Amino acid sequence: MEPHEVIITLEASDEFKEWLTQHKDHFLAHIFLQEGNEQVGFYNPRTEKMTTFIVADKISSIADQEVLKGDTELQALELSQVQITLHDALEKAQEVLEEEYSKEIILRNLVVLQQLDDIATYNITYFSQSFKTINVRIRADTGEILSHSAASLADFVK
Repeated sequence: MEPHEVIITLEASDEFKEWLTQHKDHFLAHIFLQEGNEQVGFYNPRTEKMTTFIVADKISSIADQEVLKGDTELQALELSQVQITLHDALEKAQEVLEEEYSKEIILRNLVVLQQLDDIATYNITYFSQSFKTINVRIRADTGEILSHSAASLADFVK
């Protein structure tokens, strides 16, 4: 499902409408895009907690989740900046894989649409058979490749 479709589906649900009346202090932080497992995160900067909505046949939510804090502050996702489709972003990421990481056998990928450095970004992570992660970041407005990198999963254990 495309990001805008996920949001339309969520906003049409009674569960979200009811939740929103009581949670005006949250902002849209990310959309997790995996076929059949779309999730939308709303962040409360005051409590530093995330509420995640699972968008499926039935909308459900997980409230007050702890957030792994990185070096930068979470930003509100600006949907108006999302001009290219998920399909197009994945095609561009595939080109990067073929050019830069052609020896890797990809097993799975995860896509998070989020605001990074004031830019709506498709943050795509691939997991390979050789226990590597390959990350490709793509501007959601122009399709420009912002960055790509690879790391061994063993590096995360240290």
